[in-house]
Amino acid sequence: MKILIRITILITGPTVDSSLVLLHEAQAQLCKVLQQKFDEAVKDADAASVERFFKIFPLLNMNEEGISKFGCYLASQVLIIIFIIFENFII
Repeated sequence: MKILIRITILITGPTVDSSLVLLHEAQAQLCKVLQQKFDEAVKDADAASVERFFKIFPLLNMNEEGISKFGCYLASQVLIIIFIIFENFII
């Protein structure tokens, strides 16, 4: 279907429907890139990037996923701090 729409755009010029399809494709691609970049920032322990990417989730109408991912990130950070405190307390 994507190929047919792209051929139609080339032949007849852009229409509202074809433009909407392209916008939805672009949104899906942005969502995928955002998820990848957020996960990379978490993996690299880059707090500034994690916060920056977290703020983009609502702009792409991904509120629930953004909150879920950020919540998991915060929980992991709390566990790391607790582990460090516990290690220092034992020694």
